[in-house]
Amino acid sequence: MINFPLFRVNIKFNYIIWLIFAGILLMYFSIIASLYNPATINSMKAMLEALPPQLVDAMKFTIPDPTLVGFLAGYYYGFLILLFPLVYTVIMADRMIAKFVDQGSMAFLLSTPNSRVKIAFTQAVFFMSSIILLVFLLIVVGILACESMYPGMLDIPVFMTINLGVIMLYFSLSGIGFFFSCSFNQSKHSLALGGGIPVAFFLLNLLSGVSEEVSGLKYLTLTTLFDPIAIISKSDSVVPAFIALFMIGLILYSLGIYIFSKKDLPL
Repeated sequence: MINFPLFRVNIKFNYIIWLIFAGILLMYFSIIASLYNPATINSMKAMLEALPPQLVDAMKFTIPDPTLVGFLAGYYYGFLILLFPLVYTVIMADRMIAKFVDQGSMAFLLSTPNSRVKIAFTQAVFFMSSIILLVFLLIVVGILACESMYPGMLDIPVFMTINLGVIMLYFSLSGIGFFFSCSFNQSKHSLALGGGIPVAFFLLNLLSGVSEEVSGLKYLTLTTLFDPIAIISKSDSVVPAFIALFMIGLILYSLGIYIFSKKDLPL
């Protein structure tokens, strides 16, 4: 079902973008991990308390426990991991299908002995594979960095579970972008909804932390289903949240492939 020449073309034309975001994620992880010091956790909490509480809550800067994984969950996985991969998925989703159609390249692809389903499926596999590889690299480098700076202090199973949650989150969010990329023939429309909705989720997640009056906004965003603090505390809500994110992503990717296989194209 995978068109490997097309898969390799995707790698050739998108690896620079992937490397840029991989570098950003790893750079910020290294910086934040290097700030951890069990002896100064209380001082850092005091510093957070000195900041406007609305800002702290919106940015999700909390320290659920004084462990290294708790520190990372609060300072890295509470905000930064929601921002940079989101930008990556918005950019890449449009480049998977809609941009090919908009630029006329899809006509060439469909002139080859490959079905629409095979082409769309290949793009979906590449898209999600690039996200998984991004998180996998973060896991490997994260473990190596933490073990070199703080030997034996990282709870690796919990750390990997948090990153599994990141994959599930971006499987669903990238599914939104892929769905609209398959639905529209122009990049501007694909980006408007495929990028606009995930960005709206991100902003609603930020606003929900500003005050109790708007806290209900968190129920309008998929981002709420990814909760690093719940993962650390081994909450019963973690598995259902992961399953929900996976099913949402699976449905959206499947619908996107189906719509692309049936719709009229300006060829």
